[in-house]
Amino acid sequence: MRFLITGLALALLAGCDSYTVELNPNWEEDSSEASIQDPTTADPSVVDPSSEDPSVEDTTTEDPVDTEPPVIDLSLDDEPADPDEMDPDDPTFEGNCEDVICPEEGPYCYDALGIECCPACEAGLAICDSNMPMIDYHSQYVCAGGCWQSEPLCDGESYCKENPEASGDVGCAPLPLTFDDFCDPQFEYVDPDCQLCSYCEFPGESYCHRTGVSPDNLIQCVDQTGYGHHCWISEPCSTSGFDSYCVEDFAQNLAACTGFDTQESICSQFICTGVETCNADGTADENPECGFCNTCCDATYGPLCGNDSIQSEAAILVPNSEGSCFETELCEEDAIGTTTSYCRISNDGLSASCEPANFFGP
Repeated sequence: MRFLITGLALALLAGCDSYTVELNPNWEEDSSEASIQDPTTADPSVVDPSSEDPSVEDTTTEDPVDTEPPVIDLSLDDEPADPDEMDPDDPTFEGNCEDVICPEEGPYCYDALGIECCPACEAGLAICDSNMPMIDYHSQYVCAGGCWQSEPLCDGESYCKENPEASGDVGCAPLPLTFDDFCDPQFEYVDPDCQLCSYCEFPGESYCHRTGVSPDNLIQCVDQTGYGHHCWISEPCSTSGFDSYCVEDFAQNLAACTGFDTQESICSQFICTGVETCNADGTADENPECGFCNTCCDATYGPLCGNDSIQSEAAILVPNSEGSCFETELCEEDAIGTTTSYCRISNDGLSASCEPANFFGP
């Protein structure tokens, strides 16, 4: 019997050792004291929020939930920028090189975009700039730092010329400044054979050309090329101001359009702008018209240049025998009545003559 009881006890102990308990892995311990309290024994100071007065504001906050859809920017701000307006330090600068046309010989130093995008020139070489001859015939371009830098080379009457037998070698050659019946297109701005104008001998002289139809024209002898090739140029006085006209000095080969300058500045250069013309009986006009500057020429000035007061034709003005007034000798005109001559006072101021008015001819 004792052995039976002992065996049952051992069997019971062995069964207890093999018993296992499985826990819910999703269970989390609630550490709050209220979670383990019996509702019937809870602290009366703890109030159920659902029983509170609705007029009392609930201070409980919750994390906001963003329910708005994302905004997609469809603007065109990512369009390529204008290369001329870009900063070379901008990292997107190189992306515009595909639109850059690179000079075959290399970029010029004034072209920041070309320097960034184009192959460098070969150091130590020199070229002449044939692309912009109207700006400077006299300079060479030397390759320094990967680009072409302008430097002076030739004097005023010669131009930069490349050596056809040695690339990158330049020298100086005379400019075509005289007539030879050949217009070299490379020198169209200095070659007199390329200039379509009426030649004039006395630079700085100016005259009024009146056609009888407004406006008057101001005719000037100017250096057309900058190298001593002088031509007549015509400019309508209407470009100088409202209702302007040409006024000339009777004692000088000088004229001006009113409107460019004030009356004071014009008259400060003029000697006289009117004369006392003789009447039919040889007497002087008692109320002479003294012109724009209100200055009449003295008869002692000798021959003057003016125009006929009636037809406004060029004329030589000669003092009468008494020296009291001026008589008018009209310059020659052609069959259709247009002036073919103009009056010019000699350089010494002692004589006046009618000269061919080739203002508008070749």
